[in-house]
Amino acid sequence: MESALRARSARADVLAQNVANADTPNYVSRDLKFEDMVRKLVQEEGDVDKTQQLTIAAENLRADGNDVDLTQALTRVYENALNFYGTLRLYRDSLNRIKMAAS
Repeated sequence: MESALRARSARADVLAQNVANADTPNYVSRDLKFEDMVRKLVQEEGDVDKTQQLTIAAENLRADGNDVDLTQALTRVYENALNFYGTLRLYRDSLNRIKMAAS
């Protein structure tokens, strides 16, 4: 679960960059693939490699070369935050069960 939390946190950073650069000319939005990040963290027990960011298809390319759709970007941020909270709650509940079993 720690790997899942770390992956969600790294994805939150990347998604926040998209929102912050919504008006930056020639900025191409990015995302991280959650499943690939968790697999890498579990197998290698290392840090999240944010250089392996996926570029989102430039379907919303504007005249200034920016493809960030703020509504979509904020939706991804919200979805990731909900998933982070759900993972955190599952982690907390698991710890509480372990404490109850130990006592």
